[in-house]
Amino acid sequence: MLAIAYAVTAVLVLFPDAVPLPVFPFLTALGTLLISVLAYADGVPGSPYGLLYVWVALYSFYFYTPRTALAETAWVSVAAAAELALRGGAMAPVSIWVLITGTSVIGGLAIRQLVTQVRHLADRDGLTASTTGAGSTRSWNATCAAPRGPASRSPC
Repeated sequence: MLAIAYAVTAVLVLFPDAVPLPVFPFLTALGTLLISVLAYADGVPGSPYGLLYVWVALYSFYFYTPRTALAETAWVSVAAAAELALRGGAMAPVSIWVLITGTSVIGGLAIRQLVTQVRHLADRDGLTASTTGAGSTRSWNATCAAPRGPASRSPC
């Protein structure tokens, strides 16, 4: 499993454009599975590797659509429950699962809210509070990239 993680990492670093965007959620799910294997192999009840599940949710809510992020978080919840059940059997600590799942969901939703607010603010002019939108940014960039003579009154 570790060899798979290193191989995926090498491909992503060496050939970043080789992996299509729709593949990334599957890679995130594979990372969740790797976290489960690490936490199980650690053998310690309440393994610190369980904290890595939260990063999966934070990453998902930042980069993916809300639907995909919720699916990733649901997979985190299932994977954490399976890992805890395999290690602890019927006596698996439900409190650890609740902490992993709850922190992943709440942290992820907080990240999603922050991303939404930042995107909203990025589309507003700080001085006039008017909406700029991506189209305005593109036209501004096109205006500033156009060649100008020495007497130009361009704002760029």
